[in-house]
Amino acid sequence: AAILGALQSSLARTLVLLAPLDTRPSSAMAARDLEIPSLIFAGSHDRITPPKKHQLPIYDSLQSAQKTYICIQGGNHCQMADSHRMCDFTETTLYREPGITREEQHRVLNRYILPWLRFYLSGDSAAGSLFDRELLADPAISFQRKGSLSHSRW
Repeated sequence: AAILGALQSSLARTLVLLAPLDTRPSSAMAARDLEIPSLIFAGSHDRITPPKKHQLPIYDSLQSAQKTYICIQGGNHCQMADSHRMCDFTETTLYREPGITREEQHRVLNRYILPWLRFYLSGDSAAGSLFDRELLADPAISFQRKGSLSHSRW
């Protein structure tokens, strides 16, 4: 929905997406018309919106000069947010337990979301450099990217 909404507003400056679902109409198809910087998170243990079917097609379709896809190792769909009994029950009952705790997953999310937003919303170049350094050194993730924050103008 964030992608579809961003296409309708010239005010959107960046996107941060947590385990997005390819919607109907297709957000992956709509992403072909989107050029704003985008950060997409996935969890390697996400069985509700598996990365290969949802997050990666969206990432691949984005036309952004700066875009980053981060897969949290051991992370799952429901742990992207605060605990929700039905989501947690569905994911753990029908699929499997996450490989990391919710707190660990949130630490990884914060390690990237905060510098990304500081860079794109406040023009904090040090935050962009921090984002790039963390990305290259973090064993808790795998990633794909186009463009570096260290060498970008916001």
